[in-house]
Amino acid sequence: MSIAPKPPNPNNSEHGSSGEVGKPAPTDTPSTCPSFSAPFILLDRLLQPLTANRRFSEFIGRDPAQARTLVTAITLGLWLAAFWYLSEPSSHRWILGWLVIPSLLFLVKELPAIVKSTPWLWFAAALLSWQTLSHNWSSGGNDPPGWWFDSLLVFGLLLALIGAARGPALSKIVFPALALLTAVTAAINLIIFYLPEVRYFTVHRLRNMFIYEDGLNAVPTGFLFAFGALIAAWLTIHAARRWPRIIYTSALTLSLFGLLATQSRGPMLMFAIGFLCLIIFERKHLRTPIIATAATILVYFGILAMANSGRESSLSLVQRGSTGRFDIYQSFLKSMDAKEVTIGTGMGRAPELPEETLGWLVHHPHSVYLTQFYQTGIVGAALLLAVIVVAARCAVNLARRGESLWLCLLAGGCVALIFDGGQIFTVYSIARIEILLIVVPAAIAAGRASCEN
Repeated sequence: MSIAPKPPNPNNSEHGSSGEVGKPAPTDTPSTCPSFSAPFILLDRLLQPLTANRRFSEFIGRDPAQARTLVTAITLGLWLAAFWYLSEPSSHRWILGWLVIPSLLFLVKELPAIVKSTPWLWFAAALLSWQTLSHNWSSGGNDPPGWWFDSLLVFGLLLALIGAARGPALSKIVFPALALLTAVTAAINLIIFYLPEVRYFTVHRLRNMFIYEDGLNAVPTGFLFAFGALIAAWLTIHAARRWPRIIYTSALTLSLFGLLATQSRGPMLMFAIGFLCLIIFERKHLRTPIIATAATILVYFGILAMANSGRESSLSLVQRGSTGRFDIYQSFLKSMDAKEVTIGTGMGRAPELPEETLGWLVHHPHSVYLTQFYQTGIVGAALLLAVIVVAARCAVNLARRGESLWLCLLAGGCVALIFDGGQIFTVYSIARIEILLIVVPAAIAAGRASCEN
């Protein structure tokens, strides 16, 4: 026979924990002193009318903690959009340091759970630590002050990406906006780049004229368009209504046409690999993006076929060869001794070849993996591969559940950058594009996977 627990005596409120009369019992009344959680309580109260709204709650979630990720997602959106429009790397880093990193204050209550539940972050932290340590032997510890700040910025970016990925704002707001931004950028550049009579569509490779006076190089321009085209293709599949599907299909067409106009094989390879992943993991509604992709390719090469110069441009895509890449790879590997093979030359040493080596100045090794091996050795290359493998595993698991976007972007970027790019986990890369193509989808995939787990 069970005995029900004795209900508490309300008269005991006059007694302390020792049961002595006259001593007030401890209460949960908050202290009048300023609390560290006060900003978050205030933010939750400000977000309460929105989270109580039916339409908003369906879109962003009723949990104020998820709504707080919206702030970080918006700052990340501004930082991501800067890849398409900002010329100055310092301005790009300013957005990261003064908008994205401070937005982590809104997620400070979730940061311990983020670090604990995301093993990928540990591998990334190990890689950043090794890169930071390598500065000690790259120039004898004489690097300029603040070189360690690079690793802190990147780690803060990883926390922001993983934290924002735990809410729906990235996939529902930021990345759809990037797809439309890419389409608008491609359309405007197709007009202003070929408007002068000195440039011909069948001869000159399209550049992003919003960056630098003469435009961004055709290769990173192509990577930006490939990135946006893959997002648009995925959104076309998952659009629930007719008009959003039409808009995203148009964005896919414009971005892909801009990509083809750059005549860059690396970005084309990125789109092909990402689109193949999309076909493998998405079983429904594939007809629209496949037809739009095939039609855009046929139209572009049909235009080239109508002109002699266009036919020459088409042949040059195949006949261009390795453009000296294998000579570059061989020269970098030959310049390394046994010690540098093990621990690298250090992140403080620029991965360059002087003009007397090959007859021209080589600014970077044209391979993100060779760059990592050259600067951080076998140890750093192994850590980089571990980071990519763990992120790829997370992305594959998400793709099997119908969220294949991150796998498409990550697979396309990892394969295409075998033959392009420089440093990855840094904000001081010359091209700036590597962190977008690999780190961003990898961190989001890891964050989404840890949230679901």
